[in-house]
Amino acid sequence: MAIGHLISRNTCFSVAMKRHMRGQSMVELCVAAPVVFFMILVTIQFVLLYRIKATLDYATLQAARAGAVSGADHEKMRDSLER
Repeated sequence: MAIGHLISRNTCFSVAMKRHMRGQSMVELCVAAPVVFFMILVTIQFVLLYRIKATLDYATLQAARAGAVSGADHEKMRDSLER
């Protein structure tokens, strides 16, 4: 009889702990989610910046190539840079 009483008491304690743990995980989620979301957005911004830099580098290369081929004709260099 005493063992049955201890088992039911431990079961009640276990249910109370699970409720407490659910609340704790919600608080942890509220703290961690904005940080993770911010890091994802920062990563996306760095990728976009790198892509812009690569595009500008390529356009500069094309303008320099056009200038070298055309004998430094500024109009052809400007047209090449705008493409």
